[in-house]
Formats: sequence, C-alpha cells, structure tokens
Amino acid sequence: MQIVDTHTHIYLEQFKEDLPEVIRRAQGMGVAHFCLPNIDTDSVAGIQQLCQDYPGMMHPMWGIHPCSVDQNWRKQWEEMLPLFDTPGTIAVGEIGIDLYWDKQYINEQKEALKEQCLYAIERDLPVAIHVREAFPELFEVFDGLDTSKLKGVFHCFSGDSAIIEKAKSYPHFFFGIGGVVTFKNGGLNKVLHEIPTSRMILETDAPYLAPKPYRGKRNEPSYLVYILEEMERILGIATAQLAEETTANAHQLFKL
Repeated sequence: MQIVDTHTHIYLEQFKEDLPEVIRRAQGMGVAHFCLPNIDTDSVAGIQQLCQDYPGMMHPMWGIHPCSVDQNWRKQWEEMLPLFDTPGTIAVGEIGIDLYWDKQYINEQKEALKEQCLYAIERDLPVAIHVREAFPELFEVFDGLDTSKLKGVFHCFSGDSAIIEKAKSYPHFFFGIGGVVTFKNGGLNKVLHEIPTSRMILETDAPYLAPKPYRGKRNEPSYLVYILEEMERILGIATAQLAEETTANAHQLFKL
C-alpha cells in the first residue's frame, strides 16, 4: 500500500528531536510522499532543508498562511515569489482565510488569497486552501475568480452538507481528509459519504489534529492509517481501495 500525506508540517520544531524516526515510521506504513505547505517567510528554510535531505520524497509549497497575513503581507509575498522557481514546487499554499483567531486583517486576508490564487492560475499550480470559520468569505473570493482554471484542495476539510455542495461546485477541487474524521463530534464523520472518493485526498496536518487514538498529542504522517481505517468504517470501502484512489488523486492534483 502506497499513500501520500498531502499536508504535513514535519519541518517544524516539534519534530526536531526525532524527525528521521518519524519519517521511517511513515515509510513503514506506506507513506511515499510528503507535501510540505509553507506558513510564512520564517518557515522557508526548514522546508528547503527537508527537501534537500530527502529529495524526491518531500515536495514544497510556497505561500502565506492566513494567520501570517497582516498589513505588510505584500512584502512577504514578493520575497516568496523567487521560491516558485525551486525545482519540485507543487503548489501555492498554505493560503486562505482564518477568522477563528482574529478578524482584524480580514480585508488583507481576502486580498492575499485573491492575489495568490491568481498567481496559481498563472503558473498552472494548485492551491492548498486553509479555511476556518470563513467559508462565506472564502467562497466570495472564489466566485470572483475564474474557477474553471483554479484547482486545489480544501485542506483539513470540515463542513456541513451545504458547504460540501458549494465546494463540489468548483470542478477542480479536492477535499483534504484528516484526523477530524475520527473525532466523534467533529461532524465530518456524518457527512463524509456526501463527498465522492474521486475527490478525496489524505492529509495529517502534522503536528496538529492527530486522529484517535492519539487525539491531543503530536500528529505524524504514519497516523494516516488511522484516518484510512475510520474512512473504511464510515464508507464501507476497503482501506486498500481508499489508499489506491486517494493516492491517485494526490498524484493527479500535485503531479507528484
């Protein structure tokens, strides 16, 4: 079984002490590719080092996380643009809108999202979209773009039936299924069957959002197996089949 962690931050400080072991555990569970979304200019060096140490296995994305957007976001973005010429770059991300922590820079977040999406269209790259308590605002930005040319993933997807239907209307977008699907009160377990498996990809968001039985602890890519097992329980589709289909979807989206 081969699987892809399409969204993992294993370059962060939480993995400083045991990163090689984390990667070996993941490989032992069949994880063949690790997609690395950027946060801001401070996280660039960690991603670059990981890609250098594990060529062909680690795949960088570049972008500004919405929680790193402020009035000076354009300066960060301009500093980031040369990174897109890095060989192996697979996406613009992690970008989006997050109104959970702070609404102060909502206009800047919308502007940054729009500009980064336009750049993704120009470069024919997918986007990794972070959205938290902001689906109406996100869809407002999307509906002002040519979404026939925009492709990507709703990272760490969690939404109700209405949000799923709206998200499915963007033809080239996938749903990132992660640890939330294992949470009893997460909500995703109740609506997962409304998402076609042809539009699902797997992710951990490590070190965050660890699935049961590790909820509340550090997440890591090897825990994708627990996500697959829960998907099998909910959908009645064998883990091996889900792994094969989500891996094919990840290769299609990111051109791994």
